[in-house]
Amino acid sequence: MKRKFASYFLALVMLLSVPNLAFAKDYIADLNISHAPGDSYRTVDNDDCIAMEGAKEVSDGIAISAGGYAVYGCHTPFNTRAITISYEDAEGTLTLETRDNVYTVEELAESGEYKLVFGDNLGIASQDYMYNGANDVGYQREFVEHRGEHELKVSTTGKITIVQMELEKEYTPDPLLKRLVDVSAGVSATYSTVMLDERATIIVANGGRRYIDNNDKTMTPYKYKDRLYLPINTLAKALEYYHEDYPEKGYALMRSDTHEVALLYGRITVTEGTGETIVLNDEVIIHRDGKTLAAVRYFAELIGDTVGYRDGFVVIDNKYTVESIIEDGE
Repeated sequence: MKRKFASYFLALVMLLSVPNLAFAKDYIADLNISHAPGDSYRTVDNDDCIAMEGAKEVSDGIAISAGGYAVYGCHTPFNTRAITISYEDAEGTLTLETRDNVYTVEELAESGEYKLVFGDNLGIASQDYMYNGANDVGYQREFVEHRGEHELKVSTTGKITIVQMELEKEYTPDPLLKRLVDVSAGVSATYSTVMLDERATIIVANGGRRYIDNNDKTMTPYKYKDRLYLPINTLAKALEYYHEDYPEKGYALMRSDTHEVALLYGRITVTEGTGETIVLNDEVIIHRDGKTLAAVRYFAELIGDTVGYRDGFVVIDNKYTVESIIEDGE
């Protein structure tokens, strides 16, 4: 067993210590582009209208006259690719203004729904995006309005009644995407195994490798009170959690199929399924140098994984796989 551990450890060292290690070509089984887990839509209606001029509230929505406008305020926890406008009694040109952009719709039917895809409306083509840091695996990523607080100003040269608007989350690769990778380093990659070293800048997960922090390629796992932490987005991707992160608001969220862990203004709560929410007096999510970090062992074990540790080398998977890699047997 010691020989087996040494073989795995040597393979990981080879993966992590050689910056330009060449992976064989990545083969995509199913690159399904879809909404990531979590809420995919945010509806805006009369209740979200925060200002208007040349407009009035009616039973069906907000009726806007020529030259008038209505402003809607909302928050989205996701990047938005499109907005579907439900409307009645339309004439003239419709304009939608966000903080950074102006969208124009010149031809509308009298009533119905209009789906305004932001990139298409501005004539901005989708951009190549490398999935999970792989140089030869990519997809086309659309132009988006970024997550956060929004003020949506709707105006018209004629008239229109806005019934409601629905913001749609951007498309991303299926989080369950499986990449077949020939590592050629003495160990076969497994889809579910996560491996890292507390001294290394790379994490191996889901059959591929990526920097622990793509914005800081020198970052290694943070050790605090004998615990290893990773950036919340990195750990969420590795363990397939849905996450939200707003450090400027003191808010972060990690959500699995069974649990939800939230940090808000220094207070951490845990909810299991539809059960009672309890306060957790444990620093499983912390802020450091403007980054949100999550405790590796806590979130792995919360979803039933086993965490093996030896000499700074960490393996996360089911109990039997971890033991076969890391157990110190005779």
